[in-house]
Amino acid sequence: MEKKPILLLAILLVFTITGCDNEVDEEEKIAYISRITDSDYAKTFQELHLGIIFDFNLKLTRANESWVDIWVQPYKEGEPLEYIPINLSYGDGLEEEKEEQVGFGIITPNTERSQFFIYSGNGTAKTQVPEDLFTASPAITSWDYAIGDEVVGLEPGEEKVLAVYIQGEGFLRGYDFQDPDYLQKMIDDGITVLALKIKVAKSE
Repeated sequence: MEKKPILLLAILLVFTITGCDNEVDEEEKIAYISRITDSDYAKTFQELHLGIIFDFNLKLTRANESWVDIWVQPYKEGEPLEYIPINLSYGDGLEEEKEEQVGFGIITPNTERSQFFIYSGNGTAKTQVPEDLFTASPAITSWDYAIGDEVVGLEPGEEKVLAVYIQGEGFLRGYDFQDPDYLQKMIDDGITVLALKIKVAKSE
């Protein structure tokens, strides 16, 4: 009979330790990001045939001591290109916690008037698509989010791929955009790949 209280105490101790570990993990996340599945921005783009947009909700847990970088990393013929066509950087806000919409769009893709833009609650970056980025010949394109419906926690300084746009000539494989291994497979296949990335770092 004396063993039961001891056993119950041991079980409670295990749950207490586990709970503490989870709390530490939560505190270590500098930001949380999730895709907006019912996005008004996306609906507008679709209705007006403007192009492609990826829309996210970003929560900064330490906005007053964080620096956010959002950029597009292009790959072509199996290699990363030396230049970054567009990026948006901001940080050190006045609020300790901040929640905002961020995203990336391509206006009229695969035309001479194509434009990239990245937006956040702190501003917008916009630029013409470099002429040598996309192929001039008829191409097959595909795109999707690289994260699922769940909320993704970001460690300080961690780079996370949020979405991918690809272009190939004649044929494209069926890729699982949410499998990290498939990004490298896309790159190795030699097609044109645009990877939207985010990094939230501690301010120096």
